[in-house]
Amino acid sequence: MAPLHASLSLTSWTWEPSVLAGTLALAAAYVWLVRSRGRDASWSPLARLFFAAGLLAMFVALASPIDTGGDRYLFSLHMLQHLLLAMVVPPLLLLGLPEQWRAGASPHASGAGGARRAFETFLDRVHISPLAANVVFNVVLAAWHLPFLYEATLRNQPVHVLEHLSFIAVGALFWWPILVPSGRPKSMSVIGKIAYLGFAGVPPTILGLGFILSPTVLYPFYAAAPRVTPLSPLDDQLVAGLVMFGLGNLIYFVAIWVIFFRLDDKGATAGDQPAMTAQSPATMRR
Repeated sequence: MAPLHASLSLTSWTWEPSVLAGTLALAAAYVWLVRSRGRDASWSPLARLFFAAGLLAMFVALASPIDTGGDRYLFSLHMLQHLLLAMVVPPLLLLGLPEQWRAGASPHASGAGGARRAFETFLDRVHISPLAANVVFNVVLAAWHLPFLYEATLRNQPVHVLEHLSFIAVGALFWWPILVPSGRPKSMSVIGKIAYLGFAGVPPTILGLGFILSPTVLYPFYAAAPRVTPLSPLDDQLVAGLVMFGLGNLIYFVAIWVIFFRLDDKGATAGDQPAMTAQSPATMRR
C-alpha cells in the first residue's frame, strides 16, 4: 500500500545490510589484493582512486535517494540507477585493476599465495568475445525493461536484487574488451573499440526514444505511485527516456573521446622518439 504522506528528499537514504555488506566486502578484497601485491608498481594511486570511485558510485546508486525514489515513485530515478550500475560502476572497478592484469601479463611474485596465483592465472587466460559481450549486455539491459519483468522487480525484492547484480555483471563483461590494452593478443584495435561503442549506443537510443515517444505510461506501478514532484507519470517517463538516450550515449561518447585522447598522446610520444634518437651520441658518431 502506498504511504499516505509520500516524500522524497536528500535525506531519504536507505541503509540496507546487504548493500553495506557487499560494498565493504569489495573494499576489503581490494585492500587485501593491494597489500599482498604492495611491491608491484602497477597498483598506481590513480587505479586505487578509480576503484574507490566505483564503490562510491555503486553505494550512491543503491542507498541514496536515487534508490528510494526509483523504487517507490519515479521511473526517471530508476533509469538513472540502472545506468550507474551498468555503465559507470563496472568500468571504474575494472580500471582499479593493474593494467598488466587487464593486458594478460600480470607479474607472478615469488612466494605469492595460491589464491593470488590462481586469480592472476585466470586474468591471464580470460578472453571475452567483443561481439558476445556487446550482444549479451544490450539484451540483458533491454529484457529487464520489458513491462512484465520490470513490474516484477518493483514488487519482488529478490528479483530486484537479481536485476541489479545482473547489470553489474554484464556491465563488467561489456567494458572488459574496451579496457584491455590494444597490444594484447586478440584485443580490439582503436577503430574496433570505437565501432564497438557505436554499436552499443543503438539499443539505448531505441529504448530511450520508445519511452520518450510513448503516448501512454508503460509501467502501471509508476502510474499509481504517489507524486513527489510536479512531474506527471507521463512526464516522468519522458525524463527517463532522456536519461537513457542522452546520458547513456554521453557515457559512450566520453569513452570514445578518452580512446582518441590516449591514441593522440601515444602518437605524439611515438613521433618524438625518432627525433630523440637522431640526436643521440651514437647516431652522431655515425
